[in-house]
Amino acid sequence: TGLTPSQASALMSVGKHGPLTLGRLARIEQIAPPTTTRIVAKLEDDGLVRRETDPNDRRSVLVELTAEGRRRLDHSRRRRSAWLAERLAALDPDRQAEVAAALRVLEALTADPDEPDAVDPDVADGTAEPDPGEPVGVEDGGGR
Repeated sequence: TGLTPSQASALMSVGKHGPLTLGRLARIEQIAPPTTTRIVAKLEDDGLVRRETDPNDRRSVLVELTAEGRRRLDHSRRRRSAWLAERLAALDPDRQAEVAAALRVLEALTADPDEPDAVDPDVADGTAEPDPGEPVGVEDGGGR
C-alpha cells in the first residue's frame, strides 16, 4: 500500500536513526507521541517496521526497519536520487556550485545536534572548507 507523507517521513527517520524509541521518533519528526504511535502501528501492520523490547530498558520499545521496510526505503531513495541526479546534471557548472553551497547550509540547519556526524556549521556557512574527499549531494535521497 502507499504511504502518507507522514508515514514515509517516519520510515525514513527510522532508517536513518533507528532503532528508535517512540519518544525519540516523535522528537525527530516533531509530532505528538500519540500521532507517532498511530504512524508506527500502520507501518508495523504493513510489515515495514517492528517493535522490539529495548535491551537496555525492558520498559521501553525500539522501532526498527524490517527487511521489507529497508527494501522499500532503498527503492524509494534510488528512484528519487536518479530523478534528482538527472536534473542536476542538466545544470551548468556555476548553478551546480550554487546548489552544492546551498546543500551545505541546509544540512547544517537540519542536522541533529545529538548526532556525532552532524555538519560543521563553519563548513556550512563557507568559513571553512569541506573535506575534499566528501561528496556534496543527496546521497540518501532523504528529507521531508
